[in-house]
Amino acid sequence: MRAASARQRAALEGGSPPDADEWRALLCAGYTTAEQHAASSPSAAAASVTAGDTTFF
Repeated sequence: MRAASARQRAALEGGSPPDADEWRALLCAGYTTAEQHAASSPSAAAASVTAGDTTFF
């Protein structure tokens, strides 16, 4: 995430922000869970939740 923030800051200071694909790639590099990777995929289907599932935060 530090690299993504640094790239964003440098790009804005230079007057040329990263495009959507570059920004998505920078953010995806910081993902650590399978859920984050799945949620970031444009073709990802919504995960179904059954009555017995528990989500911890």
